[in-house]
Formats: sequence, structure tokens, C-alpha cells
Amino acid sequence: MPPLLDDAAVRLLSLDAIHAESPSVRVSLDQEKALEYARRMQEGDNFPPVVVFHDVAVDAYWLADGAHRVEATKKIERKEIAAKVLLGNRSAAVLHAVEANLTHGLPMSLEDRKQAARLLLADPEWSTWSSREIGRRCKLDGKTIEELRKEVSAEIPQMRKCTRNDQEYSITTGCTEPVFPDEYHRAFSVIVAAPPWSKRGKKRIRNLPVDQLAKPGAVLFLWVDNEFLEDAFSVLRKWGFAYQDVLTWVRNVRGKKARYGGDSTQCLVATLRFFKRDITFGVTSLLEEGCEDLQKLTSFWEIVESCPGRKIGLYLEPRDGWESWQVTEN
Repeated sequence: MPPLLDDAAVRLLSLDAIHAESPSVRVSLDQEKALEYARRMQEGDNFPPVVVFHDVAVDAYWLADGAHRVEATKKIERKEIAAKVLLGNRSAAVLHAVEANLTHGLPMSLEDRKQAARLLLADPEWSTWSSREIGRRCKLDGKTIEELRKEVSAEIPQMRKCTRNDQEYSITTGCTEPVFPDEYHRAFSVIVAAPPWSKRGKKRIRNLPVDQLAKPGAVLFLWVDNEFLEDAFSVLRKWGFAYQDVLTWVRNVRGKKARYGGDSTQCLVATLRFFKRDITFGVTSLLEEGCEDLQKLTSFWEIVESCPGRKIGLYLEPRDGWESWQVTEN
């Protein structure tokens, strides 16, 4: 628990604890304003605490008000910020963020107000409101909200079940931002992801809400080829995981194009950022002569199977006793 300040409702909160997927009402941060705040902080000016919502069910802190103050605090390399912590989930943070930004602080542009409306329309709780009510709260006319509602609805994917080799798995179709079925929420202790890395596909991979799958203390194995290694570390941060270790698959491919290519492929091992713990498996290299298929890399799967708990594979063929999830464009 972060230390309490004099005000019982205000705590010093680590910037690392603030969830990376906190709702962003504005299209972009005003960097000049953040620099101004940073200068004033260094000169000793006191700023009001930011507002965060603590979702105790998943131990996540959602920033609802104070994005420029957080950015300024990062610029002067401080690790903590004074925060008023309220109980509530992401939906509560979304509503507070919209109301707070429209009633005080920097004026909101038309695009900012449209972004606020998109947040409400994409939220499972507030999207049930009428277009008139959302328009009233975001200071937009009903026609604009209807257009935004169609835009947001077109981006909501559909889930269906598929069967392959007598095994059933979930698949997301016709979507731009993939999501997982409700029964997967906080259900898994082990997650193995082998996404099809490409320059065009990086955004989709980044936007997978993988942290929603993970139980506290869950272990993630993220496979990536060397070309996209830097992107993979960015994906880990976006997913809410902290890097722990790496396993290197030393490939011995001659004359054939492997799925990832190159002489080696990396598997980043990570745990949820809020439940960071040391992890080691006693090996760093995986070498199996003639093996070109990750699904048949026995030394890797022995490591994974040694981890206790329910398991899921992302972008992988179904395995006995595992859940499996894939995404397709069609």
C-alpha cells in the first residue's frame, strides 16, 4: 500500500503503478504545458493531487485526472506523485476523466470532445446511454454522437468458437482491436504468445489486452524474431508486464525459410508489472537439431508445462489441456 500523506484521501503513488491503458480523453498531450508544469514543480510550486481509481479486483490504478501533471513529473524524473485514490473500475475512471476534463483545466478542442465521446461509446457501461445523454456530457450534438456510435460499433469484434483436430478454441473475426471472451478474464497462470510479427501488424499485437487474461503472479512467454525485439519490449510494457528473462531458440535451419527466420528466435519471459517477481528456469538456450516448428520444440514446452496453473496459447494451435485463441481478418 502506498504511504499516506496528511490528507487521508491522498497517497504517494508510484508512477509505475498507474495502468498504461488508463483512459485518455484528449487526442494528445500538450507537451508545452507539461514542460511548464515541470518547470513550476522544480521551482517548488504545489499542484493538486491527480485522481486515480483503484480497481481492487485486479489491483489496477486507473488515472482519471492529471495526465499533464503525470507527464511533468516524469520529465523531472520523480518516481512518485500525490494522488487522490478512489475505489472504482476502469468504467468509473472513464466517466470521471470525461467530466473532469470538460469542467476544468485546459480547454478541450472539438476533436478532444469527440475523443471523450468515443471513450463513453466504447465502454460497456456508458455505451448503453442514449446519444442525447452522451452528447450532453461531451458538449456535442446528437447527430455527431450517432456518427461516432457507428464508427465505434464497427470496431467492436465478434467472438466465435472454432474446432480443429477435435479441439475447440476461440477466434476473433472482423475486428480492428481484438478482445477476449468474458470467461477468460483473470483466468490464466501461464500465457504463451507467438504473434505473426510484421510492420503492419505491430499495432494489433500491442492492442491485445493480455493483462486481462492474467491471474496475479502469471507468467508470460512472448516469442519474437530479432528484427522486432525492440517492439516486443514495447509490447510487454503496453500489456502491463515486466521483463524477467529471455530464452533463445538457437535455430539450425538450412535452405528453408523458418517462420521467424534468422539463426535464433527470442522468447521474452515476463510477469505482471504489479506482481513482479524473479523467475529463472536454469537455462537460457534451446537447441534441438532439425526442429523448425515451435509447436514441436520439446525443451521449451517442458519448461512451460512445469509452471503450475491454467494455460492459454495466443496465435498457437490448440494443445491438450490448454485454451487457445487466434485472430483472423476474415
